[in-house]
Parts: sequence; structure tokens; C-alpha cells
Amino acid sequence: MTDHIRPRGLLKWLRSVPVSARIFALSVIVLGVAAFLATKTLLHGVEEIEAVDASYTSAAMGACPLGSRDGTSGRHELRSANGVPFTVITPRNFRSGVTHPLLVVFAPAGFGPGLSERYAGLTAEATRAGFVVTYVGSIQMSLVTMDRFAGVVHEVEEHWCIDPARVYASGHSDGGTVATALSVLPRFNRLLRGIAVSGAGWEKADFDSASCVSPLPVLIMHGANDGHFPGFGRDAAAYWSACNRCKDSRKPQMQSNRICYTFMDCAAETIYCEPERSHWRWAGDPPEIIGFLARQAKAGAPSTQVREQSR
Repeated sequence: MTDHIRPRGLLKWLRSVPVSARIFALSVIVLGVAAFLATKTLLHGVEEIEAVDASYTSAAMGACPLGSRDGTSGRHELRSANGVPFTVITPRNFRSGVTHPLLVVFAPAGFGPGLSERYAGLTAEATRAGFVVTYVGSIQMSLVTMDRFAGVVHEVEEHWCIDPARVYASGHSDGGTVATALSVLPRFNRLLRGIAVSGAGWEKADFDSASCVSPLPVLIMHGANDGHFPGFGRDAAAYWSACNRCKDSRKPQMQSNRICYTFMDCAAETIYCEPERSHWRWAGDPPEIIGFLARQAKAGAPSTQVREQSR
């Protein structure tokens, strides 16, 4: 968007736009997305949103104290204490006392957990890799809202056996923006241990106002034809490659209508991929996203402790 439509930088925009204007803009976006999805095949099939069995291996297992978590297997449609809708999905052969990596998928504007799941199509791949998956619905986005999103992560950890050292986030558009915010804003330090974001709305002005956090594995995916957030993926790649102390980038690799840059000698794995896609599609596919996050989960030794439950 141009400068006269909104101040440069997401954070400035969130502070400056009246609530009524945000609600109206969101309504327009929701109607437009609904109409577009009705005419395009952008939603994943049933087989991609069904949980499957995980391959449990002793090397990847920690444990929660007996009886400390009451989360059960299956699909659970919930609402957080502060009103955020979310769905928790476990592997089909879920073991309640074993620590699991957690993948939190934040939704684009106007999407509930169910539509976000159909749009992302990550469930089968993620549960096969041993993740408990949480799809978080969209709510009006603001700086205060970020605390409500973080609260969902804590609530899932209170009820399911989650390894706090293996909590990851993904999301497209506003969902990618939320995942980025929870990684960059200082008050959420170390909440997430890696992100895979698509079409996120953070640009150079936003990153310039943020200090570097601890090295974090990142997969940045941004459509070359994204007219909504043009070039924002390259801004993100510049920020993360600097903060992850990368020395250089490998020669760009063409992979079926996409170009990917793998940064070298980094403190954490850093990849930027730019497919020939618009903003209306995820800029990455489920095997690519889960493959990246599963590598991080496998590399991170299971924690012997879980976060203390809130009382």
C-alpha cells in the first residue's frame, strides 16, 4: 500500500488507524476472500486435514509428570480464557505422557480455525512428524492482541504434554505477521523456537524498529507476485540473516517455479523462498513447511521439564 493510505510500518498502522476503520477494512477483506475461495481451488482436501499416526522414537521422547496434563487425543475445538478460538489436533496414536513438539498456526484475517486448517493443509504432515497442532482463529489485530495469542500457547501447554523447547509457529498473511511478532517483540522472548511464515505483513520499517532476538530458525516464504505486501519477504530475509549472523547466501536454487536462498554459516537455519504466486495462496507447501520445522524439532533435544501450570 502507498504512504498516503497507511503509515509505513505495521506497528505504526496498528497504533494510528481507528477501530471502526479496522473493522470495516477487515469486513471488506473477509468478503473478498470468501468470494475468491468460492471460485478457486485453494482449500486442501480431507486427506490433508486428517490426523495420522506419529512415529514415536525413544530418542525424541521426554515425559510429563504422571497426571499433570489432562489433554486427550483427537480434535478439540476450544476458546481461550481471553476469547480466542482455537482447535487442538493430536496425532491419531497420541501418547498423553510423552512430550510433543507444538505447531501453532495463526490464521489470515477473517479466518476461523477450521477454514485456516483447510487453507494451510498442514495437519496430516504435522501429526505424522509427531506435532500437536493448534490452529488459532483470527481476531482483530493489535499490539494488545499479541498477548492474547501468546495466551493460547500457554493454555495448550497447560493441558497437553508439550516440550517448551520445541514450540513453533506458522501462518499466512496476518497469520505470518502474528508469528513474526511473537518472535521479534521482546516480551515474548523464547516463546517460539522457530517459525515458517508465508506472505507476512512485516516490512523494513517494522524490522528497523526491532532489536535482534536470540538466533531463531526461520523459513520465510513470500510470493514473487504478492501485490498486497510486495517485497516484504526480502525485508524479512535481510533482518533474519543479519540477526542469525549468517555469513552469506548459497547460490539461488530454482525449485519448480520458485527460487530459494539458503543462508550459510548461520547461528540458526535461515531460508528464504520466493515462488511465482500471488498473496492469495500460501507461498509454501505442507511438505516443505513441516520438513523444515521437523528438522528443528529433531535437532532440539527433548526438554526434561515442562512449563509450570498456571493456577
